[in-house]
Amino acid sequence: MEVVPHDLAERKRAGVKLIYIAGPLFAADDWQIRQNIHRAAQVGFEVAKRGACPVIPHTNTGAVFMGTLTHEFWYDATMELMRRCDAIVMEPGWEKSKGAAAEAAEASDRGMPIFAVYEDLIEAPTIATVWKGMRCTLEIWLKENS
Repeated sequence: MEVVPHDLAERKRAGVKLIYIAGPLFAADDWQIRQNIHRAAQVGFEVAKRGACPVIPHTNTGAVFMGTLTHEFWYDATMELMRRCDAIVMEPGWEKSKGAAAEAAEASDRGMPIFAVYEDLIEAPTIATVWKGMRCTLEIWLKENS
């Protein structure tokens, strides 16, 4: 895993933004669920490399707490978690996820910036938005809003 150096004191002064990662979690089998968790973590790492703190519900609801409580509890809990973030990044395939689609709708209703991953994460990912006429990359938004 790539190590990205950072100055924690500098980030605290600047006010680190919390960026919620939304995308599919549930799938037909455990292998596909694990792939969804891994993909969310990849997106989260890309967000962290850009200077924000990723909030990745997949890594606790899917990786740790899967099967412990009802789906309704986790939908409600992660929706509240999303509301406390500064912006949201939609993973590829989010449209097929009931939870991610609801998170996108809620974020839109709240006027939160909504970004999406537009390129393969392995190559040179672009995290950008064209939501509600807003056109910029996550990097530009973070720079302008820190």
